Amino acid sequence: MPPLKAASAVSPTSADYIPVEYDIYKHRWHVLVAYGLSYMAWCWAASRYVVIATTAASYHDTTNQVSLSQSELGIDFITISSNLGVILSYLPAAFCIDKYGLKWTSLVGNLFVCTLVGWAWYFAGSSWGPVVWCSFLGNIMGTFQTATILAISNRWFPARERAMAVAIGSFFGALGYAIGVIAAGFFATGEPDTVDMCLKSCLITGDEYFYVGNATLVPTDVCVEGAAINKTWIADPWDWRSANCPSFNNTGLECSELARANFCCITPTNIPSYSLFLAILLTATTIYSFLVTEDYPPKPPGPAGEKKKSESFWVTTKHCFSKRNFWQTIIAEFIIAAPILVAYATMDRILPASIYHLKWLLGIFAFALMAPLTFYVGRTLDKHRNYYEVTSGCHLCGLVSMTGMWLGYEIGGDLGGILVFVTIGFGTSFMVAWQTAEYEVKMEYAFTEMFNIEGTVVGYDRFFFNLCSALSLAVLAPENFPCPNNVNALRCFEVMTLIGFMVYQFVPDKRQYNRKKFEARARGGFKRSVKEGKMEMGIVEVEPETVGDEGGVFVEAG
Repeated sequence: MPPLKAASAVSPTSADYIPVEYDIYKHRWHVLVAYGLSYMAWCWAASRYVVIATTAASYHDTTNQVSLSQSELGIDFITISSNLGVILSYLPAAFCIDKYGLKWTSLVGNLFVCTLVGWAWYFAGSSWGPVVWCSFLGNIMGTFQTATILAISNRWFPARERAMAVAIGSFFGALGYAIGVIAAGFFATGEPDTVDMCLKSCLITGDEYFYVGNATLVPTDVCVEGAAINKTWIADPWDWRSANCPSFNNTGLECSELARANFCCITPTNIPSYSLFLAILLTATTIYSFLVTEDYPPKPPGPAGEKKKSESFWVTTKHCFSKRNFWQTIIAEFIIAAPILVAYATMDRILPASIYHLKWLLGIFAFALMAPLTFYVGRTLDKHRNYYEVTSGCHLCGLVSMTGMWLGYEIGGDLGGILVFVTIGFGTSFMVAWQTAEYEVKMEYAFTEMFNIEGTVVGYDRFFFNLCSALSLAVLAPENFPCPNNVNALRCFEVMTLIGFMVYQFVPDKRQYNRKKFEARARGGFKRSVKEGKMEMGIVEVEPETVGDEGGVFVEAG
């Protein structure tokens, strides 16, 4: 079937008015898939250590968490530095998208990610300093690709497909994170998990390992249940390692619940091969994205997709933050997102011992739920355009998931482990639907027909999201909480999630959908005033069933 073509929706009776025609092009799907694959590869590469954090810490000879007192940045600093990088760059990236377009902005981002997060990371080997710099600099520029999603959906897709396009694009990113949880297992050497008492994040000493395993009483600063004893004999783990490592013999030590709870276990993994594979993947997605991405289709898919003038970043910023519903939505997301982001980033350390062996299946479980949830939310937004209600529903699902995780840790045992597995999988699977709803509702609140705003909306959304991730991971890592670490961390997470949920319930003008209203005005035909630079109603007589969602009157192109 030939493409649908919108007939002119104006009455060209005055020289001051420009008639507009709309087309919908199949190439839109190539542009979206190119974005999605690049986004997926970046998220996968950036999160490669999430499920093997302790193993990576052993490989790079550092800690799990940031430990400034011991002059160790730790594996968590990869996530923190990535977030710091995108915090610095999302706003410049937003300006470049609105000013210079999709094709060249995304190419710059892809090239830097491919070069630094891909190849430079691989050649850095086990040297931790170069890896940190590669991650930081690569992720600074990666935003020049990922921030294009709203520009793609607005400029290439008609209104009836726009939310679904955002959902699909965001789904690719979450798919990258999900694959990151699963894929590391394919590079495992096949050896069972082993204990390494010389790990810099291990919270117990070799003496404690043997003593606790053979005594009724246990030290109070070791995270297992037990009575208090005189701790004068207990050495500081750092002092103990200085005296006993690397000569301490770990051979034959069992990865017990005690050892795992105190971050002393590793999963032997071929990390160099894994990094090489990711470098090749990033190269392939960069080439494909450059070949298919274009700034605009020859004709827009609807009124919101028309070419607009570009304003300064100060003008677009001032416009967005003049809308209280826009900035209060950002505050709510900032609070409610922190707990689930920390839970995901520290998954390798917070999973209960009863389900730790299922960590490879967690990504599969989350992905299996993610696809239908993403489709449902995208379809609901496109069909009903109830942006606030869907976003609020996603917030509620996040609260329910965090409550389930907290209760799982409080209950403990196999039942608690199963509850944690189900709820963390459910919460992770909802992240794409949540992100889609957040993008769309913010775009509705901030939309103007006068100038490009898509890059600015995504830029501030991702700026605050990643600022939240960086701050929360530095402060809320489970190792930073008093014993029992994970239980106390989840109690804090539950309170934060509840506060964020309540903040969003009191957003003012929650159904002030500016883009939706603009397109509704255009459905009966519209005219653009060149002299005044604003939209006006036009009078066009059409049959009701021929009026498209985009405001044009569609006929088949011959």
